[in-house]
Amino acid sequence: MKIIDSIKYFIPLFSLLIWNVFALSDKEKSEKLDELLAKSSDNFINLNEKYFDLLINTPRDYHTILLATATSPNINCEPCRQLLPEFLSVANSWDQTDKRLYFAIIDYQNGKNIFKKLKIQNVPNVLYFKPDQGEVKPEFYDLPRHGLGAEELIKFVTKKTGFEYELKKPKDYSQYINIGILIISVLICIKFAIQYFKDIVTNKRSWMILTVSIIFLMISGFMWVHIRHPPNNGMSKNRMEIFIPGFQQQYAIESQIILVIYILIAFSFLVLADKVQNIKNGHVQRISIYVALSVLFVCFSLILRIFYIKSQAYPFKLLF
Repeated sequence: MKIIDSIKYFIPLFSLLIWNVFALSDKEKSEKLDELLAKSSDNFINLNEKYFDLLINTPRDYHTILLATATSPNINCEPCRQLLPEFLSVANSWDQTDKRLYFAIIDYQNGKNIFKKLKIQNVPNVLYFKPDQGEVKPEFYDLPRHGLGAEELIKFVTKKTGFEYELKKPKDYSQYINIGILIISVLICIKFAIQYFKDIVTNKRSWMILTVSIIFLMISGFMWVHIRHPPNNGMSKNRMEIFIPGFQQQYAIESQIILVIYILIAFSFLVLADKVQNIKNGHVQRISIYVALSVLFVCFSLILRIFYIKSQAYPFKLLF
């Protein structure tokens, strides 16, 4: 009876001693986890088989999100490379001062036995460990259904843990850089274009060519052809017809022929009035005069002939 009474007195003492031992163990565990977390530049614990037991073994009063991956070049896991930055975005968005949630990564090279223990058949995989006092039973994130994006992963984390927090992705400055490069490129192009067009606008020869070209186009009937869309030529008595009698109709080719004749006439006048006098060789100068006069005479003859075709009552002609 005395022994039983003595045991009754010792039971609270033993209970207090056991509680202190476990409390010390939990404190040491928390300090070790914080030490491992501090070694990482990001907000996750890089696990191996030793540290995995420290993080996952019960009792456990915190939530754990674990990424099981394989980064070895020999395995060549492309989804693993795609999921890693998304997982880090979710982990880094969590407030590190709150120790109720830990993010961790286990690589196949550092934890083959862990993969066997958790029955992980493929990578990558995301596992959730809830706070527990009993057997370790993780819940797998449905990657085939939800994909590799951080947006869906953070929804899974907030749903399981009950902690509401937003995804904080690094600001993407590439768009602003691209816009800046585009603006600078446009400004440079405008600068060169202004300089180029300035030379053209202030060049008298450019204006002369433009003005004469417009005059030639308009007096040759280009605008009429552009508005009416006549056929290029016609047929008369099984022969191609180029000119239609009368002033109300014409073929498109007629406008082109008139344009060429006017250009030749203008060129002949230009040679006679400006170019011939600058030729130093007398023989070449005379030949140039004869050629220019011949072209001018023939072209005027063609103009008169065409006018006669358009109006049969016209009485004048030169060669034809």
